[in-house]
Amino acid sequence: MIIYIVTSGEYSDYRIQAVFTDPEKAKNFCRLHNPKGENGVDEVKTTVNGRTFTYCPDFNIEDYETDPDIPTAPKGLFGFIVHLSKCGEVSEVMDTNIAYVQSKTDIHVFSMGCSFKRRVFKDTPYMTICVLAKDAHHAVKIANEKRAQLIAYNLWPEDFNKNGIATIPVGDSDEV
Repeated sequence: MIIYIVTSGEYSDYRIQAVFTDPEKAKNFCRLHNPKGENGVDEVKTTVNGRTFTYCPDFNIEDYETDPDIPTAPKGLFGFIVHLSKCGEVSEVMDTNIAYVQSKTDIHVFSMGCSFKRRVFKDTPYMTICVLAKDAHHAVKIANEKRAQLIAYNLWPEDFNKNGIATIPVGDSDEV
């Protein structure tokens, strides 16, 4: 089931005005509380990260799926982010939530001039990868296997975007 939340404001002024199960009722609320133009509402629809927003003059109508699936990992696995150089030197291993790991299907390689550079890797490109693993040691092992595959398949990037980042799509494939 989808619900439609009428919001207004931004940042600290952001607030929920009303919640509806019918998109027409949400639009009518906007019309009643903010009349504008012949039809009452100037609508602009846009989608951001899979969520649809309908912008009205002073209100936004945001739609949300109720009771979404809760991401789970196989028993005993946890989320980690690993930063390591092309030669396999590990800069950092951070634990993170399962949903974040499952949403990240790409490996990012950062150039030497990238502003996101970790302090340990001042003079060499490094990669960032999200993995599900039993512990930090296991996460590093998985990341090193991916790094070795990138090098073996000659996929370690030499070209970076203007921010100094190259993205390597991984998806569900067994090949990098």
